[in-house]
Order: sequence, then C-alpha cells, then structure tokens
Amino acid sequence: MKAIGAKAMGVLRQLRGPDTADAVFEATALIVGTVFLLAGFAVAFPVFWGRELAISGSGSIGAFAAIGGAITAVLAFAAGRFAVRPEQIDPSAVRDGFSVPGDRLR
Repeated sequence: MKAIGAKAMGVLRQLRGPDTADAVFEATALIVGTVFLLAGFAVAFPVFWGRELAISGSGSIGAFAAIGGAITAVLAFAAGRFAVRPEQIDPSAVRDGFSVPGDRLR
C-alpha cells in the first residue's frame, strides 16, 4: 500500500512541478473526486436509463443517492485513516484507536 502511495505521489509531483506537498494533496483530492464522479456516472447511467423515478421512497433517486453516499463515506473514512497513519509508531503518543496496526475503534 505504501509503495502504491509513494508511486502516486511521485507521479502527482511530476504533474504539479516543484510545488509544496499541500498542492500535491489538493491535486490528489481533485483527481480522486473526478474518478468518483465518473464511477458514479458509469453506475447511474444504466440504472436510470429510460426510467422516470420518484424523488423519495423505495427504488427512488433518493435511495440510490443514500446508498452511494454511504459507500463513499465508508471509503473516504478508510482512506483518510490510512493516509494519516504514522510510518513510525511513537509509544508515548496518545492512541486514537487507529494509529497502531491491530488497534480497533472503541
């Protein structure tokens, strides 16, 4: 996972030039957002093709949006936790339930 992250950061740094790490993270966020937008379109296009759906209720656009939002939230939470995980574990640091491999959220 770290090797993939390092390779992705290297590619983004080449695309952005000699900017700061904040610019690289911003570019990463824009690229990830674009990928999710395209993935959402690829899933929604065949689901909604030629159909008129209600705004609320079972089988509605609202239900589709809620499921998509829940999946996106879970993926964003997991990716965010992996992104902030320290490379070197400090034994004196306060543990938040995810900082150390093997910890669980309490």
